[in-house]
Amino acid sequence: MSAVPPTLHFPAPIGGVPSHDDFPPSLLFEILYVMLIPLIVFRFASRASRTMAIINIVATTTERVVSFALRMAEANNPALRMTKLFVDWLQGAYIATFISIGNDIVHIGRAYLVSTTLGAEPEMLAMTSRLPTIMCRPGGSSAVETKAPSKQEEVDIASISILPDEPGRRRRIRVVCTAIAIILVVGGLTAPVESAMYYTSMTDPSKVKPTQLVRVIGTILGLIGLQSMNIFMLHAWMTRPRRVQFQRILYLCCICCILTITAVYRLAVMPSTTTSLLPSAPDPLNGPIAKALFYVFHIVPEWLAAVLVLCINVRVVYNTGFGGDLRVKDKM
Repeated sequence: MSAVPPTLHFPAPIGGVPSHDDFPPSLLFEILYVMLIPLIVFRFASRASRTMAIINIVATTTERVVSFALRMAEANNPALRMTKLFVDWLQGAYIATFISIGNDIVHIGRAYLVSTTLGAEPEMLAMTSRLPTIMCRPGGSSAVETKAPSKQEEVDIASISILPDEPGRRRRIRVVCTAIAIILVVGGLTAPVESAMYYTSMTDPSKVKPTQLVRVIGTILGLIGLQSMNIFMLHAWMTRPRRVQFQRILYLCCICCILTITAVYRLAVMPSTTTSLLPSAPDPLNGPIAKALFYVFHIVPEWLAAVLVLCINVRVVYNTGFGGDLRVKDKM
């Protein structure tokens, strides 16, 4: 690190520089993410719950297992803290995870909202309640008698209405969800860009501002995407409460809000700069309180969001099917 000018300030690494004190929390989250693997295997092994709508959670879980393994290695070996691969991997991965999970929420929400626009046939109760019944008379003869529905049956029949198909609304849902997904994808693409730029920003002053700009843009796009989907799902429920179930929408909105915690945390600590990746450097993100805030407000929300998605049968609850809704328009 002696080659780096002492006056060169570059963006402080999110999560700080892994030190010996980072080993216990890194090991904890390594175990927590490894525990998600059997749940993922169960979801994909069962045909009833197998869906590609949660594929990003599968990828981010795998990535987090690798990331915390690298973080533990850095905590025990100071020489690894300056390894370009480790430094770039972690800084790029930290921005990609919450955006990837958010993309799954968009995929799930889109499939569910599209399913609510499909027409529904009236139930057979309206027909069977008026069917004639066979009445047996003494002596073996029979007669056909039409049984009138009771008052309770009339109320039940009146409450059944045909839900019309809504192709126009279905098209608008797909357009909005596609736009939100594009915002998140663009935000996620800043992860490899940051990975490619971060290490060189420590020695090249011309890369400092672009690296910081890429981090900010990626996080802001992730935040915009999450809250846009949040607002869109709530609007869908408020305008169509007969078709859109509040509990299902609230569940997805809660996950979006949980992931938002990560985005807000990142924006709060991004102005921090440092002059070195050594633990002794004047880096405000290296203190014990700063490290605790990183694990609580960056890592915990991502893990909790993954758990909330995996603990339910997304395919059944949100009508995603195997591939979700990826159509641009309906089949003719």
